[in-house]
Amino acid sequence: MRYLVGNWKSHYTITQATAWLTLLDKASPHFNPELKVILSLPFTDLPEANRFINQHPSGLQLAAQDVSAFPEGQHTGEVTAQMLSELVSYCIIGHSERRRMGETSDQVALKARALQQRSITPIICLDIPYLEEQVRELFNLQLSLSTCLLAYEPQDSIGTDNPQDPAIVNNVASQISFLTGTDTPILYGGSVTAQNCLDYVRQPSVAGLLVGGQSLSVNSFVNLINLLS
Repeated sequence: MRYLVGNWKSHYTITQATAWLTLLDKASPHFNPELKVILSLPFTDLPEANRFINQHPSGLQLAAQDVSAFPEGQHTGEVTAQMLSELVSYCIIGHSERRRMGETSDQVALKARALQQRSITPIICLDIPYLEEQVRELFNLQLSLSTCLLAYEPQDSIGTDNPQDPAIVNNVASQISFLTGTDTPILYGGSVTAQNCLDYVRQPSVAGLLVGGQSLSVNSFVNLINLLS
């Protein structure tokens, strides 16, 4: 199984998201059953996107971009896993852009636990500086990593047009597998394009891709779907 995760980050209103999904539906990309295509949207877009894909089933699955570490209750401004459970099957946590705002490995582990308790698959982002620390925090909570996706995203390659060498990515992915002691799928994210995507997924330890800018254009995203299929 291969994975393609598109992360819109802070782009697109509800109207724009609906227009994007309509264009994708018209493009009718070939959704290979061996390729899981996941789209990670801002919270505000998720209800309408969920309604759209239920009416236009294609194999596309939805993800959130973050979640609260808290359960439902008196936590103003927090979006809980319970709230997301009716909208998404996946959720990105620990993205480098969140960590730059102070998110810690123990908070990411708590978020992973909250998601798993609601049967949402965490997509846990990792980088070398905090790799061992993050794995340790996940183990401390006795989380099942076999029900997660792990995404290696070197900070220097995020939004920089500076993709990491595929051989290095494969070595890091192998290290992650060794540290976790599992065969959890490992994705790569960082300046992925149509020109280099196959160089990564052909690596034996890389199961898929996490893309940002390439998911904003329907044509670019469909191109990636077709290439990975």
